[in-house]
Amino acid sequence: MSHEVLAFDLGASGGRAVGGRLDGEQLTAIPLHRFPNDPVHLHRHLYWDILRLFHEMKQGLRCAQQQGFRRLQSMGIDTWGLDFGLLGANGELLGMPYHYRDA
Repeated sequence: MSHEVLAFDLGASGGRAVGGRLDGEQLTAIPLHRFPNDPVHLHRHLYWDILRLFHEMKQGLRCAQQQGFRRLQSMGIDTWGLDFGLLGANGELLGMPYHYRDA
């Protein structure tokens, strides 16, 4: 039986979704979706366009389904490790996450 996984790589200027299939011996990686990841300039600060990234990740999930990934067992997201978003008690994002290149 094959195991299906999905990985998102969110880089400084672009992102991508890559599907993977493991047949027990070999992992096959299949590029599914690429997208720009441009920061947003607002009030002399630089932010991640978190709503665009969320949209593109949903597009990546749709592309995975269209490419035959129907039984995903795992999903991973790789980002810059120094960025974060603060969440309120109800789980809502409290503000736009600052981009790592913000002064």
